Amino acid sequence: MLAEASFGAGPVPDGAAHLDSPAAARAATAGRAARLLLTHIQMGYDRIEALAAAQSAFDGPIQLLLEGDRLEI
Repeated sequence: MLAEASFGAGPVPDGAAHLDSPAAARAATAGRAARLLLTHIQMGYDRIEALAAAQSAFDGPIQLLLEGDRLEI
């Protein structure tokens, strides 16, 4: 599953139509995703904290994508 995690480890401000990494991880778990690819973490949010928060809600492999990353699907 490729998911944006705009608000890092969270929380998401009220009314924002975006995800944080725990919400992305819960969606990946619910959808039985084989792996989770997190993207679009906004500046100012800690990427390591976002990864740790996602790992607490998803048992599969998780990758933080960076600008310029290329993946073969």
